[in-house]
Amino acid sequence: MRWRFYLLVFCVIFLACTPSIGELIPVEGSVSVSAMPDWVVANGIDTTTIIVEVRTDGGVDPIPNLSIDFAVAGEDVSKGFVYPSTTITNSSGIATTTFRSKT
Repeated sequence: MRWRFYLLVFCVIFLACTPSIGELIPVEGSVSVSAMPDWVVANGIDTTTIIVEVRTDGGVDPIPNLSIDFAVAGEDVSKGFVYPSTTITNSSGIATTTFRSKT
C-alpha cells in the first residue's frame, strides 16, 4: 500500500508545475513535495495534506502565483481523490491540496 502513496507523490511531481499565464521560461529551480501525514489507510476517511514548494535560483527564491495541478496517478479515482485539483502557489512558493482515500 505504501508504494501506491509514493507513486501518487511521484506523479504529482511530474504533473505539478504548469504556468498559469505567459510563456514557459526555462529556469534552474527545484520542486519539493511532502505529505502530512505520510501514510493513509484505504478506509474512505483518512486524508493527507500534500505540500508542493516551488523555488528558482537553485532553491533560493520562491515562485509565487504559479498554477499547480494535482491528480491521482493515472486518474484512477478508485484509490481516492485530491481537492482542490488546481491551486496557486502563495508568496512563499507553496501550494497545498488534500488527498482523501477511498475504501
